Amino acid sequence: MVLIRKQSGELEEFDSGKVRGAILRAGATEELAGRIVSEVEGKLKDGVTTHDIYELAFHLLDREKPSVATRFGLKEAIMRLGPTGYPFEKFMGAVLSEYGYKVELNQMVEGKCVTHEVDLILTDPEGKRYMVECKYHNNKGFKTGLKEALYTYARFLDLKEGSVLGKCQNFDGVWLICNTKISSEGTTYGNCRSMRILAWGYPEDKSLQQMVEGKGIYPVTILRSVDERVKDRLSHANIMLIREVLQYDVRELVAKTNLPEKTVNRMLDEIRSIYTF
Repeated sequence: MVLIRKQSGELEEFDSGKVRGAILRAGATEELAGRIVSEVEGKLKDGVTTHDIYELAFHLLDREKPSVATRFGLKEAIMRLGPTGYPFEKFMGAVLSEYGYKVELNQMVEGKCVTHEVDLILTDPEGKRYMVECKYHNNKGFKTGLKEALYTYARFLDLKEGSVLGKCQNFDGVWLICNTKISSEGTTYGNCRSMRILAWGYPEDKSLQQMVEGKGIYPVTILRSVDERVKDRLSHANIMLIREVLQYDVRELVAKTNLPEKTVNRMLDEIRSIYTF
């Protein structure tokens, strides 16, 4: 048994199934996933960090299947959406649109006591409306917790009371979405309040990464050819997803982003390799 150190500093037994699952979700075959996991297990020592395990698996995947390694880097890519939370909100709006929700971004809504800037307002196919609070963090090891859950629900209550007074439309429910893991206190409170929580690894059957990977809705920051300069140019062109890049030909992308043709071609080649399993 090998004990690994989590980003929180806690020790836990190494679970090869977690690594295998992440590799498979990135598009690896069972054979490749098994080989990578075996190589990782052979290099482990007590006290190795989860980050070191990720880096090792990424390196091994990159050696054999670069496109799979790129998809394997989804969590890091979402963290690179920052430094502010706004790109994450736009990204989540795009993801949820793919799942059939009508999305309104950054709306000012009057509650009973104060006016709130709501990150996302979702309307499902049945017409139910949801207030969504997005919490973005780019610190590895950070967990969204009880404080964020309490804050989100308090805002929801003010808006519910505001709707009774005719100050705003009614909200049927509330979501908390974060790009990090969520603490047990946060999930306990959220479940008690019937709050929908979407986080890294939670819920187990439909987590943030599963929703992204399920439809291949990858952010442009997953691309190795996208550095900070390229990311900024794409953001200014309102391009958030790699599939949006494919909507344009090379000449259109050069004109829209003011990027060199060589950079655009490199980016397109990388995107095509990601969508070729």
